[in-house]
Amino acid sequence: MARVITIIAIRVENFEEYKAKHNLTLLREIRPPRKHHGSNRIMVSEDFQYTYEDGFRLAGDRLLARGLDGNQYQSPRDVTFIIQFPDPPSDPNFGSIIDYYQIVLTQSNNQFELYLEYGGAGYRRIKVVINMYQVTYFSVLAFIYGYN
Repeated sequence: MARVITIIAIRVENFEEYKAKHNLTLLREIRPPRKHHGSNRIMVSEDFQYTYEDGFRLAGDRLLARGLDGNQYQSPRDVTFIIQFPDPPSDPNFGSIIDYYQIVLTQSNNQFELYLEYGGAGYRRIKVVINMYQVTYFSVLAFIYGYN
């Protein structure tokens, strides 16, 4: 049975300070259209739905974790969202190895940045930070696959 991913939406007053402090790696800065690069793929639909995937599914892998979250606001605001697997206190030297992950982001506009803080495909952990600009609604769906 897949575990639920730790997904949280946080309010960050100064994203530039947060980015510098956490040494984030920019995966995608989206101000569409569609982009492809190596094993990283991003697909954009007409209604501001973005699918980001990295890695490749391997024979015998399994769904390690999944998560869904979102929110709606009365007025536009910047939102920083974190996807993290496994939970922070876990030992980075133990656990399944991630071979593929997919993040589906739906939001009210096309302004966001996707960052990798650590881990990803080929590692035992992952932390992705999504910074959305002036959204009135958003939802994030994430799937992480891997093997022992």
